[in-house]
Amino acid sequence: MRHRQRFESPWIFIAINIVVSACTILAINWIWNRSHPQQVMAIPTPGICITSDPAITATLQPTLEPDAIRLVIDNIYGVGKLESEVLVIINQSEGIINLVDWKLDDGHGTTYTFPDLTLHSGGQVQVFSSAGTDTVTKLFWNQDRSIWKTGKSVTLRSPDGVVFASYVVP
Repeated sequence: MRHRQRFESPWIFIAINIVVSACTILAINWIWNRSHPQQVMAIPTPGICITSDPAITATLQPTLEPDAIRLVIDNIYGVGKLESEVLVIINQSEGIINLVDWKLDDGHGTTYTFPDLTLHSGGQVQVFSSAGTDTVTKLFWNQDRSIWKTGKSVTLRSPDGVVFASYVVP
């Protein structure tokens, strides 16, 4: 009696191997997750972050001496156009600065008071003249008209009124 030689495709074995490996990994991950409690990992991001609790900010972050604070109003872009007008502030200090209650002043009675915002060394924040929702890098002044024009000046003051930066719109 003659035996027929059966031709087996290697692709079938490869497919079975992939399915078995995937099921094994899923089972091991499921068992691991069930037997180990969840751990939350916080990844610090350089730049800025908005905190919701000033008490936590005050206890976790070192306070810079006033003479060590180096904040710069880098530029104002889109001057005269409310929808694109934005002021950029950069922290050139060696440490972290919390801008809660700091103020931007246009010299004509229009002021912006910063929320609880932590600006890391080298970090920057954009303050838009228009309305919008604040994020960790973009704040909104919620004005109904543009604020800046050529020759106008802006001042950045600490909560106790000390001027830390000023800028004249070119």
